[in-house]
Amino acid sequence: MNDIVMARTSLFRQPASQPASQPASQPASQPASPPAFANLITSFFLRKTWLTIIVMMIG
Repeated sequence: MNDIVMARTSLFRQPASQPASQPASQPASQPASPPAFANLITSFFLRKTWLTIIVMMIG
């Protein structure tokens, strides 16, 4: 369970070297908010984990 919490916190951490404004030379195909996908994956795994825990407690 601690591994999931650690993975979750590391996903939301922004790199310190990232500039405040995006450079103009950056390709336009890059997504505007990279953490959005990480949030989706994290919420899916957390939901799955909680469902597993509840099922184990009931059954």
